[in-house]
Amino acid sequence: MGNALTFQDTKENPYLLGIRGTSSFSELNRRYNDGDYMAQNYFKVPSELSSKDLFLIAALLVLIVLIVFPTLISSRTEIKLISIVDQIESLLQNLSKDIRINNINSIRDYLIEFPDIIDIIPKAINSAKKYFPNAQIVLDLYIDPEIDDKYPIIYVRAKDYDNKFMELLDKARKDFMEDLINKRGWILLTTDFGKPDE
Repeated sequence: MGNALTFQDTKENPYLLGIRGTSSFSELNRRYNDGDYMAQNYFKVPSELSSKDLFLIAALLVLIVLIVFPTLISSRTEIKLISIVDQIESLLQNLSKDIRINNINSIRDYLIEFPDIIDIIPKAINSAKKYFPNAQIVLDLYIDPEIDDKYPIIYVRAKDYDNKFMELLDKARKDFMEDLINKRGWILLTTDFGKPDE
């Protein structure tokens, strides 16, 4: 039966002991203690690995890490990026039904780079609509060439700019400004004093 030694019912069963010429477990034990090669090999379990074996195992583990780990990171990054792009496309599509969007490709690129403000943009626009229900809302990307800065900007364009306009604009800003704390991206709600549909 080979070397399939079991410790159950082996005392007088040479077939279970698996070593020819051994009639009992006690004899196998005696042969083991006397230095019998076959008896010792019967129980031999490799307790130590050679330095060559250790090197090969370590090299294999390093190879697995180098191949599998970057693939996992890359696939997770791709999935996350696809998810962000989907959010941006959905946002821009929904916003375009109600407001005017200029430089949509630049805004899309900005939001891919700064996705932490994706949820703040609709909040800022809704705030502008709340305080200026009859005004035109325009989403654009502001680019400052002097300091190489850019960010989305929401313009409120009203038919008339009365004395309360700036006061209402400040109130509209307060609805979402705290949400921008600790965000990498930025957004500004303001006016260019233009007329609707300009």
